[in-house]
Amino acid sequence: MWLLLGMVFANPIPLYPFPYSCIDPRFPTIHKGWIVGCNPQGEISELYHVESMRRQRLQVESEFVGFDPIEGKIMHGRAGVWDLKSQEQQRFPRITEKLSAPAMGKNGVWAYTTETSISIIEGRKKIQIEAYPRGWYPPAWWGNSIVWVEDDGSGGEDLWMLTDRQQAQVLRGGDIAQRHPVGSGDRLAWIEGERVGIWTFGEPEAQFFPASVVDRLALSAERLCWSQRGVDIDIHCADGFSLERPGNQIWPAIWEGFLLFREGEQLMLYRFEEE
Repeated sequence: MWLLLGMVFANPIPLYPFPYSCIDPRFPTIHKGWIVGCNPQGEISELYHVESMRRQRLQVESEFVGFDPIEGKIMHGRAGVWDLKSQEQQRFPRITEKLSAPAMGKNGVWAYTTETSISIIEGRKKIQIEAYPRGWYPPAWWGNSIVWVEDDGSGGEDLWMLTDRQQAQVLRGGDIAQRHPVGSGDRLAWIEGERVGIWTFGEPEAQFFPASVVDRLALSAERLCWSQRGVDIDIHCADGFSLERPGNQIWPAIWEGFLLFREGEQLMLYRFEEE
């Protein structure tokens, strides 16, 4: 039994507003309650709110976009920023370089990577640091610092950090690759071999637990979840929650009490039980 408007459902429900696959498999995803989905050509083109069921048509269609979860904005690169509140496309800030991964924003400040740099842009002001980020992985905000995956020059992947003093330094390195950093407030999580690390800003060291992650991490203020391979692929969370269903549940994304994922070709939505 489920009621979409009242948001009361005990089992995952299928979502039908976005029947099309995206060019970038990280989409559809959820941002500030809005599901970000694609058109028949696989380009991100429309938004659907899980509570109000409102729809917004984006003025610019893209293969991938970045998010500012605090201000509720969507970065389109050269085309500028889409403001969810005003439903307007803003020309600035905009990113003119070719991106190697989606940009990530915090309070109107955007971090992004190219093949040879890590950059911060706010309005028309930009800071650029020479670096060699691995493609695909977006940078992550950790407090006021930025974390990204750096090519170590030997085929491996390390975590680097750009501090608020604009100093670049190694955060995590070694023989085991570190990848897929994600941030939420003062928490940073990443995949490190067959385990997941999570680090609270200001704490002396990270915590680790075993996990065989299939695709990416989904981090919010309350939860850290991922798809894990077993008999098939199910969703597991650091707090012990697991969503085990027939078939494969992949590409999880979290917003507040909602979990968005794909089951085969079907987009699904689950609501965590209130504690």
